[in-house]
Amino acid sequence: FHRNLPKSYESFKSSLHEMFPIIYDTKYLATNLKRLFQGDQANSPWRSTSLPDLASYLEREKGVLYVPAIHHSSDNIYNHQQLLHEAGYDAFLTGFIFLKLSHMFVMLQLPS
Repeated sequence: FHRNLPKSYESFKSSLHEMFPIIYDTKYLATNLKRLFQGDQANSPWRSTSLPDLASYLEREKGVLYVPAIHHSSDNIYNHQQLLHEAGYDAFLTGFIFLKLSHMFVMLQLPS
């Protein structure tokens, strides 16, 4: 470990932001995209922002322009089965979702 946990939340937050000045929250990104796509409708793929639901939707959604292809570099086990709550898989899934959502935000900002 890096060091002992700080005594207070404020110290923890300060230490965290020292090491990671910018933090992106995939849940927050997904919630904002959900609003853009009116995802509150019952049949919308955006009705859930859970990791497995988002990953499933983003894996199926092909997009049109410059869509990133994301595969595990040394082991294809994560490409063929869900291993939820395994640290490596959850990290892989979070990274996959972050890249896909980021791509969508960028594409939405391009002129028509």
